[in-house]
Amino acid sequence: TDDDLLGPLIAMDKAGRSPYARKVRTWLCQVFDWAVATKQASTNPARSIQPRHAFRRVPVKHFKALPLSAVGKFLRDIRARKGASVHACRLLMLTWARTNEVIKMRWAEIDGDVWTVPESRMKRRKAHVVPLPRQAVEILDQLRIFARSEFVFTHPSDHDKPMSTNAILALIKKTGYKGQTTGHGFRSMASTWANERGFSPDVIEIQLSHVPEDRVRAAYNRADYFNQRKALAQAWADWLDQEELGSPSAKSTASSR
Repeated sequence: TDDDLLGPLIAMDKAGRSPYARKVRTWLCQVFDWAVATKQASTNPARSIQPRHAFRRVPVKHFKALPLSAVGKFLRDIRARKGASVHACRLLMLTWARTNEVIKMRWAEIDGDVWTVPESRMKRRKAHVVPLPRQAVEILDQLRIFARSEFVFTHPSDHDKPMSTNAILALIKKTGYKGQTTGHGFRSMASTWANERGFSPDVIEIQLSHVPEDRVRAAYNRADYFNQRKALAQAWADWLDQEELGSPSAKSTASSR
């Protein structure tokens, strides 16, 4: 019965293992679904256990993100460094993508100014089309000259493998920003910037791949929201450039490059 299942799950929840209690409940649901389908059980008692009522709320983990006022200095600081991780970090900021999506980017996924992330790397397991601003295309064009692998960013000791998923975090640490931001924090920064400037919430959420394309409001057809996302991405990239050139000393340094 559901009471037989609920007791151990509640004990797990009270022991501070709420995420695992939810996972075990999901696995039990799958087992009983199979049992019902094969006529070995008549009901699925696990489905009557509602996690939002039975278990404590799982605290939301917020990723560290720089305030928008600090973005310009951060960009200048990482540009002063060398290596592929710098380019990966900048692409991460420009595309609003997740670290795993950028680190494992393949050349075959790039078509001009459009990047299609396959479903295998997407959190929602659905391919995501990313409009690339001019600055992102320029970075990729530079990297393509030296391409030696199917991956855009390769592991330093094995070009048949992608860059380590910790490479961007390592760059952040070396640059002196440990504890102030993460790769995922760039998404929060971009979202904050876009919301403050009045961009459509729907377009912002789709750009973050939070909303499946087939559930976007009827006000936007496929072409409309892609064009709006493209404009959003370019506006964000241009703002990043302006922030990087924010101080007179930064401008003189950039003009000498």
